[in-house]
Amino acid sequence: MGAFLGFKEFQNSIQPVWFAESFPTEARYTGSALSYSGANVLTGGPMPIVAVALLNAFHGSPWAIVAVCGSLNLLSFLMIATSRETRNTALECSTPH
Repeated sequence: MGAFLGFKEFQNSIQPVWFAESFPTEARYTGSALSYSGANVLTGGPMPIVAVALLNAFHGSPWAIVAVCGSLNLLSFLMIATSRETRNTALECSTPH
């Protein structure tokens, strides 16, 4: 449990920075909020129902749930791996203040 919590906090410390760098300044808050909240709504909301349906369909075997969660993790990794690198890129605002 301690290892899980440690990895979860590691992810939570990097995620806001990654979201901030992924969007232009004008859309940074909206883009990061929609990305984070949208993912939670699409996966977190129906996931208990999906998990129960998979348990029933596979006669109590948890491996279908493991496969779904693993697939979502793989999809997340692929999206992060193909995102653009922003190091040494100026994060400028296109509208003057």
